[in-house]
Amino acid sequence: MRLLPYPRFFARVATFALVALAACHSAPLAGTGEPVPTVPPPAELLLEVSLPRLEGGLAGVAAYADHVKPGTGGLVSSQSMQALHSLMGVSSLDGARADAPAVLLVRSPKAGPPQALLVAVADEAKLRKSAAGIAIRIEGGHALLGPQAAVDALAPYAFGWVARKAAPAAPIAIVHVPALLAAYRQDLMNGLEQMKTAMASTPGTASMGDIFDAEVSGFVALLEQSSAIEIRLEASADDAGIDLALVPKPGTSLASFVALQKPASDRLLRKLPAMKSTAFAAVGELHLGSLRASFQPFIEQIMARFLSVPLDDKIRAGLNAWFDAFTGEIAIVGDIAPEGMQFVELAGASDGSKAAQASRSLFASLVGAGEHTLDNFGVKSVYTGIPDAGTHDGVALSGYRVKVDLSSLPPASAKSYPFKNGMVTTFAGWDDVFGVAVGPTTDSAKVMGSVIDASRGKAPRLELATGLRALLDSSRARGESFAMVMNLSGVMASFAKVPAPAARSGLVFAFGFQGGRAHMRVALPAEHLLEIIAVTAGK
Repeated sequence: MRLLPYPRFFARVATFALVALAACHSAPLAGTGEPVPTVPPPAELLLEVSLPRLEGGLAGVAAYADHVKPGTGGLVSSQSMQALHSLMGVSSLDGARADAPAVLLVRSPKAGPPQALLVAVADEAKLRKSAAGIAIRIEGGHALLGPQAAVDALAPYAFGWVARKAAPAAPIAIVHVPALLAAYRQDLMNGLEQMKTAMASTPGTASMGDIFDAEVSGFVALLEQSSAIEIRLEASADDAGIDLALVPKPGTSLASFVALQKPASDRLLRKLPAMKSTAFAAVGELHLGSLRASFQPFIEQIMARFLSVPLDDKIRAGLNAWFDAFTGEIAIVGDIAPEGMQFVELAGASDGSKAAQASRSLFASLVGAGEHTLDNFGVKSVYTGIPDAGTHDGVALSGYRVKVDLSSLPPASAKSYPFKNGMVTTFAGWDDVFGVAVGPTTDSAKVMGSVIDASRGKAPRLELATGLRALLDSSRARGESFAMVMNLSGVMASFAKVPAPAARSGLVFAFGFQGGRAHMRVALPAEHLLEIIAVTAGK
């Protein structure tokens, strides 16, 4: 592998990995297994939105709404149809088959009138009457409705390919990336330049502007390796979520990266220590393989700009050793409260002690001895190294403290800032793991001791609430490579100082690479939304 081993940034690292790979090239790969359109989409086609049924296409969303607030599901169905009618400029779609799929095709507005709707025909006469005032073309039991120019431009693709596809299992929107870039690349780059100019003129933001530039430019390059973005709406009475997936072009580095990944394991999660309360937990695994050669320089640039230090051979060698030390596995558990955030992490390592030494050496190279001040958006933070934080069970502990300079904050913010004494990070390596403990007090070293003991079976281990554990298990069953679950209702209750409901469920944030795609999924079970509503109501 290796994973960039700063565990708390794992989710962002996964995104960085995708972005950094945009400059790479690799041997051709097989496609994703999806059927290739027999009629290519028009060059100006931006978006396809497909419903499993014309009426009831959002049945899952309606059921979810009814679960949360009985009686609202009907509004979802009726208002979605009204919105479709309004978009197409018709008062109804009488004559279209209500039980057949409907597909909205949208081309770039720069090409002319944008949208046309493809439906199956039940009664041609009624449908033509419903579509009076707009163009309609009927072929093979399907009708394409919309402005004349849009119908003419989209008809070959709509009838030659879209009408022949099977109905989707859930509502899906497909963004055609080549058309998106052709229409809006310059607008995006102009916006980036304006953002960079604004950051350059604002104290403390110049380095962040460079980082933002690298991320946005890399993301545009990443899009160039993608043929489409798929956005699926997954909803039922019990759960609702959005799955966003990049579809790589065969032969690209993005396709190679996706092929390397595998489902996350809970091996390290089962080694974490017991906690009094748990706000969030995560498991993950990320592999770079031969693509690390392009990813590592990207991270070097990000770190150098963020820390305002010049890159040299010593730093590069340190980062190289850092990468070498880790296997790609990660597990995190933590709590969030008004007095601060505390969490512990385990990362897989080929040799834990070597991973810790690599981390100590890299930190010393980047931050140096004593204090180091960073200025981000005008907020100053002071980093102080703690090279010797003691030992536990024969394991050397190290770390650092981060303390915000309250004088750099507005007075009101400084008064309410919760971490006035700073946040302490303690890290260590042992056996085949690297551990991190972060908290608002000097108890970080003590907590690190519990991490070591639990991993070695000498102290009680984590027992997640059944609902949170079930969500992580479900993510692994889907084949996802990273998943975080968060008990938002518990966090909100802590800040509101009201009794916290039992953590029966939670918000899910996940990355996956199933089916030859790079997925990002966010889901909110209805049960957890009800828990959040109860907290906001003070119940």
